[in-house]
Amino acid sequence: RGLFCACCSVWSLGGNQSIGKYKNGYTPIFYYHMMRTYLLLLAFVANYCFAQNWALRYTIDNEPFHEGLAAFHDKDSHLHGFINASGEIVISAKYEYVDNFNAGTAVVTTTEGKKGIIDKYDHFILQPIYKYISLVNKVPGMYEVTSDEDRHGLFYNGRLVLPVEYKYIFTYSYPFINYQSQDGICQDLNIITGEVFDYVCQYGPMYLATKNGVEYYYDLNTGERIDTSSIQKASSKGIVAFQD
Repeated sequence: RGLFCACCSVWSLGGNQSIGKYKNGYTPIFYYHMMRTYLLLLAFVANYCFAQNWALRYTIDNEPFHEGLAAFHDKDSHLHGFINASGEIVISAKYEYVDNFNAGTAVVTTTEGKKGIIDKYDHFILQPIYKYISLVNKVPGMYEVTSDEDRHGLFYNGRLVLPVEYKYIFTYSYPFINYQSQDGICQDLNIITGEVFDYVCQYGPMYLATKNGVEYYYDLNTGERIDTSSIQKASSKGIVAFQD
């Protein structure tokens, strides 16, 4: 590329001045144009060889760009990294496998077979010591983490919000996360507010959460608490009216 740019600079130089002739009858402008033609041809061949070498060594994984980066595969080392939209290598090919970036984070697998989470600067924000790390559907940047001992935790917003020590974790009632400790105690964490409850269930357009026998209501979409003073019992059949 540098050679190509240099040749383009030569091409732009003024070479249309004739200052006499050599003994063989050729003018300096003739030699100038001949040199310029050879340089441009050399630049074209060099640029083509560079492109062919890159294509032979690297292949883009069959995935579109995510957040400006795409995974690529080094055919020599058989490892993976990331490039940007200009084709520049942003994260070198040193991982056994990489997932796409999501909310500025990506799961990578080291050559030792351990999984961790990196940011776009290739810094580990979750060390590669885990057996599995899976993205939670529909929640950007949230991952369920599993250790070699099959204990589970939850990574969200750049940190472990649930340590990797639980028997299981369910995320189907987002923003409430249901988890069970090793001794069988179940609880629910509101990932937005940080509150912990004894039990949570969907109650029409709301979530009903209980803690120490007290009921709380939360918006089904935002996970924010609804003012209980606006909720009144409407009948003995369990129908509840609430004011928005």
